[in-house]
Order: sequence, then C-alpha cells, then structure tokens
Amino acid sequence: MADPPPHHTNADSQGEHQNGAPRDSNTRKMSAGHPAIDTVLGGGIPRNSLYVLTGPPGAGKTILAQQISFTAAKAGSRVVYFTNVSEPHSKIIEHIRSFDFYIPDLVGDRIQMYNITSQVRNKGFKETLDFIVDTIRSEKVDLVVIDTFRGLKHVLDINARARGAIFDAAAQLSILGCTSLLVGEYTPLEVQTEPEFAIADGIIHLRHATEGAQEQRSLRIDKMRGVRYLGGEHSFEINDSGIRVYPRQESLAQAPRYRATNERISTGIPTLDRMMEGGRSVPAARWWSARPAPAKHCWPSIFWPRAPLRESVA
Repeated sequence: MADPPPHHTNADSQGEHQNGAPRDSNTRKMSAGHPAIDTVLGGGIPRNSLYVLTGPPGAGKTILAQQISFTAAKAGSRVVYFTNVSEPHSKIIEHIRSFDFYIPDLVGDRIQMYNITSQVRNKGFKETLDFIVDTIRSEKVDLVVIDTFRGLKHVLDINARARGAIFDAAAQLSILGCTSLLVGEYTPLEVQTEPEFAIADGIIHLRHATEGAQEQRSLRIDKMRGVRYLGGEHSFEINDSGIRVYPRQESLAQAPRYRATNERISTGIPTLDRMMEGGRSVPAARWWSARPAPAKHCWPSIFWPRAPLRESVA
C-alpha cells in the first residue's frame, strides 16, 4: 500500500494537470461507454459532479464503473479507482479482461488503482477519506471511482461523528474539480437518509431480478441535477462489450411542435362560430360528445372543405 501523497491546496486541484497541461474544459460531459447509455443520461455524465451508482449484488455496478473509467481514460482523462475488496488487483483485472472496453496499457498509466482495505482497518475511516482526497489532489484526477463507498462505512462501526466525516468527504469530492462516482449496495431507506445522497448531483440505479426462468436487468436515473435525462426503467444486458442499454421507446418519442396562431376555421354554423370566438382554432383538437345516434360523426366533415392542407411544422 502506497503512503498518502503530500497534501495540496484546493487551488492546486482545480488548476493544471501534473504534467502542466490544462484541464479539458471544452467537453462538459464524459461518455459512459455506449451511445445508448449516454442518451439515457441526457448526453453523458456531466463533469465536475458527484454521482452515486447503486444496486443489488450482481446488478453490474462494478462493470459499469470500470466501463466508464476505461472510456474516460481512453479519451485522455486521468482516473483513480479505489477498491476495498479483499481480492488483489490482479484478480480484479482478470474479471474485466474479457470485456472489449479493457485496454491493458491504460492500467498503471491513466488509470491508477488503490486497494484501501488495509488503510481503513489500520488507520481508521476519517484517515482513509483524507488519503482519498489527498490522492485526488496530487494526481490531478479527472474521474475518481470509490468501489464501494458504502463498504468503507461498514468496515468499521460508523457512529454519529463518522457520519459527519462522510458528509465532509462527500462535500470535498463535489468541489475538487473532478467527477466522482461512488458505488455501493444501498437499501431504499439509506438512499433517503445517507449524507452522500443529499450531496450527490445524480443517482444511477441498476436493478437485477429473476422472474421464473427469465433474467431482467434495468437502469433507472433517480436524480440528475440540471440534465434532461430519460426517465423510467431502461432494459440493459451485460455482454462482451460491457453494459448495453436499450432505452424505453416511449421516452425517445418526440412530441410534435406546433406554431401558435390566431387563425380560425369556421364550423359552417354562425351561431356555433360565435360560441367558439370565430370558429375552431388552428391547430387544435376537439372532443365531440353526445348520446348515441345524434350524428356526432357528421361533425368532422363540415371542416373538410374549409381546412387547407398544411405541411407539418418541424
């Protein structure tokens, strides 16, 4: 386990990279590794924000987090990936080696991995959070992943004071000038009460359920500040490419846009025109209601000679 890097100021963390190159401020969002996921996210993951990726065991959280990490590193970003699992890094790499997004040359270069299990056990929770923040500052990180953030809290007995440290750490991550992704298996109650969710700019939830012989996976955005994302449950699968999402078709449908107008079309009945302030507005929809058989089906025909053909407004 490497010793914590030297402490740097906030100004250092928001300036240039360690090699002196300025941060890429032209691209406001980073890709999640597949166009369909980016579509659901409203164009990708906004930079310099804090997100929580949650879901039950086996839902694909780590795969998605690693897919995002390798995609960001391939695009030139600096990534730090913290884990607190008991497995060595060689075994973690072995698990993702079969995915298309895995690029071995990026590990140890643009992707730095730290196992902080012994750190949190030997030095304590707050000291581990300080190490994470200091590493982010010294490495000039663009993307930081903590997998799992919830696991950090449950390694030790978290008391009220430690909860305050969690709040402070999450707040620091949100202002460090990087994108932070906190991974964890949270209960619905924890989503409502844990401090990281109050500070998070976005919450991505993965669901994995088995109904009979059918396996179902879905992705849902529970929260994303300042972004017009696609709501609802979106099916996804895990294949050789990684996470592949299939957005709900109804969420992709674009409502037709109309140009406002004061134009009216006569009904052909002067008294009804006066009741309708000159006739039917264009464009408009009308609901004709009556008891059976009073010729309500004849009403639309009176507009046909009077309604000019129009091209749809794009």
